[in-house]
Amino acid sequence: MALLKAEDAQSLRDRFAKELTGPVTLTLITSTDTGVTCTSPDGAEPLVNDANREYLPIAQQVLEEVKELSPLIQLNVVQYSVVDDTVAEFKITHVPSIVIQGSDTKRPLLYIGTPLGYEFMTLIDGIVDASQGKTRLSADTIASLEKLTEPASIKVFVTPSCPHCPVAARLAQQFGMVNPLIRAEVIEANEFPELSDQYYVSSVPKSIINEDREVIGGMPEAQYLEEFLAAVATAN
Repeated sequence: MALLKAEDAQSLRDRFAKELTGPVTLTLITSTDTGVTCTSPDGAEPLVNDANREYLPIAQQVLEEVKELSPLIQLNVVQYSVVDDTVAEFKITHVPSIVIQGSDTKRPLLYIGTPLGYEFMTLIDGIVDASQGKTRLSADTIASLEKLTEPASIKVFVTPSCPHCPVAARLAQQFGMVNPLIRAEVIEANEFPELSDQYYVSSVPKSIINEDREVIGGMPEAQYLEEFLAAVATAN
């Protein structure tokens, strides 16, 4: 059974026809091997476990349905392996993980988990941005981010039922698009409880900047930038 209603699929098909200007590749990293482990605070965690097992086929179905909405969207499905080029290049440690790439493959968008509920539009908006090769950030924000000369990271924990999560998720993703030194990951908190525990996630959205600074809630672009730059300044 299709996940997207016919009217929703048509609406997205029409949007993609108007807004997609270049090719987009969606890469799904998944696994059917229950014996593989991933890194965790305690050493090793089963890559496929009770928290994420049911979402693996759902993530693939979501992307397959989205792919059918535009000839500019390509889908690759990769089985997780530590020696796989995609897994190694993007430092993927959990499944399902989604890599969204436009023509500028050095600035991918990373989504760790299954983009359902409110987070579905995080996926859709990310596809549009990757296709167009540009963000919706202000010129001042872009100028500030382009000045960054040291690597930085943003992890944004979200859940499908959180209406405020896409704001933080999209800002983080767009920051990463502006400057390839910024690694931005959106993480579905319920699918990866070991990561939620590691970063003490009790409410969402919660952003972890440079593994140190916590930012709780969604906020305007200028305020999020201020928090990010403060964390970067502290780290340096």
